[in-house]
Order: sequence, then structure tokens, then C-alpha cells
Amino acid sequence: MSKRPPTKVAAREEKPTDRPALLLLGDVADTTWRMFIPTIGMMVLGLAADMTYESTPMLTFAGVIVGAAIAVWLVWLQIKRLRSS
Repeated sequence: MSKRPPTKVAAREEKPTDRPALLLLGDVADTTWRMFIPTIGMMVLGLAADMTYESTPMLTFAGVIVGAAIAVWLVWLQIKRLRSS
């Protein structure tokens, strides 16, 4: 008996991904929110605290620093996850 040629479905299943650009776009979007949401969010919280307590912009700067640290940590976790898979 001769072997049948693979069908389109079987050929498609052999590929790791049909849309590498879509996967890359997903990783870029994931990295983007991990970088900007914590930084901007903590800056807004610091700004709100500065306005509430009528203080200098020190709490805003502290919010930016804490947000940047959170962003670095989140991106590091993402890179670690991508390397392990």
C-alpha cells in the first residue's frame, strides 16, 4: 500500500505557527503594557498624593521610580517565561 499525501490540515499542524507576525505583535503588546501601565499609574498616584497633601513633587518622582521598578520586574518575568518556553 502506498502512503497518502498529507492533507492541508495535517500540513498545517506540522508548522509551529502559521502567523509569526501575530505572535510577535502579541509579545510587543505584552511588553508595552508591562512597561507603561505601572510607570504611568504610579506617577498618577504620586501626583494625586502631592495634590492632596499640597507637597512638592517628591511623591510624583517616588511614584515614577516605584513604577519603573515594577515595570523592570514585570519585563524580567516575561523574559524569563519566554526563555523557558
